[in-house]
Amino acid sequence: MSFFKKLRDRMFRSSDKLGEGLDALVADPGPAPEPETPGLIGRMFGAGDDPRRVLDDALLENLEDLLIRSDMGADTAVRVTANIAEGRFGKRISSAELRTALAAEIARIMEPVARPLPIFGHKPQVVLVVGVNGSGKTTTIGKLASQFKAAGKSVVIAAGDTFRAAAVEQLQVWGQRAGVPVLTAPEGSDPASLAFDALTRARADGADLLLIDTAGRCRTAPT
Repeated sequence: MSFFKKLRDRMFRSSDKLGEGLDALVADPGPAPEPETPGLIGRMFGAGDDPRRVLDDALLENLEDLLIRSDMGADTAVRVTANIAEGRFGKRISSAELRTALAAEIARIMEPVARPLPIFGHKPQVVLVVGVNGSGKTTTIGKLASQFKAAGKSVVIAAGDTFRAAAVEQLQVWGQRAGVPVLTAPEGSDPASLAFDALTRARADGADLLLIDTAGRCRTAPT
């Protein structure tokens, strides 16, 4: 199974803000629909217990807004919602069905450009993860560590965001889950010094991969 098929299957399983937003969209009924009476099979298996809402212009507009507020680009959000509406517009949809459709559409967009992270012969391979605040660096590092550990690779993580205690704690949780060592330093200490120590440790351990987290950059700050 490809990485993005796994992504599609796993997406939105956790109770994240996007998932909660989708639940809220479907839970808001909008205009009162005509009452429905489930048949015998539906009553036996609980049909009607899962809230459903007509996929109309209002729901699509709210979905588009939710995706943009979840950091999806505006053009992509418009394309995703339009593709989800195709063949479903005017039909009643549940939150689970909306999640599945959204996950499949995102995977469809990403899969053609997906490239695996190669591991070269030189050990350790160092990956320094940088980006703007809130873009998912720490979470991505945790997921990469888990994925490569499961593939039989030796991984070391350096919690280089020494200015945010929550980032260190988050990486420690990921490290415990994956069985990967996480090197830390006191809050506010020099992240470059930690990176050097982590590289020394990774070399001594013969690690295949060293993942280094960094503090988030503000998108409006001068470079």
